[in-house]
Amino acid sequence: MNGVNMESSRRELAQALVHFPPIKHAFAYGSGVFGQKGALDMLRMVDYILVVDSPCEWHAHNLEQNQNHYSNLIRFIGPRGAVALAENVGAGVYFNSYVPWKNKLLKYGVIKKEALLEDLSCWSSLYVSGRMHKPVAHLIEDPAVMKANGMRTRHPPPESCASSLKLWLLEVPSHPYHVLGTK
Repeated sequence: MNGVNMESSRRELAQALVHFPPIKHAFAYGSGVFGQKGALDMLRMVDYILVVDSPCEWHAHNLEQNQNHYSNLIRFIGPRGAVALAENVGAGVYFNSYVPWKNKLLKYGVIKKEALLEDLSCWSSLYVSGRMHKPVAHLIEDPAVMKANGMRTRHPPPESCASSLKLWLLEVPSHPYHVLGTK
């Protein structure tokens, strides 16, 4: 997406967010936002990550406003069930997908702000922070999220350095002469 079209596209992407309960931070990502050569526009789903303070409260309000976004299972088990699935089975994110909006399909994931900040600083799962390694369109900006994301990309905090070292240690060969280069 070029710079001229980016602002109008960002405004259009943000219009979908007015139909949701309050959101602290939101960004859109993927091929539905940043077109890829050869992909058909009508088949692209627009992907969002919505950052909220309390996913349980947010889902409770969203279930009232947008019940049709949720599967029958989540309608039955309720917002606590959605949050429990996200936190215990997933990476802290609950997704609703194939949501129709203005001749498009949306997919949105909801994550607790505290969990995203943890992922950005400590790379606890890299599930959402990994998506932020690629181009994203920030639609609602929370200063703490923007700062943590900026720190991750420009000046990694000490926790990120420790996480990087742990990852490196998992990937290096286990025999000492491989690490030290001796034989």
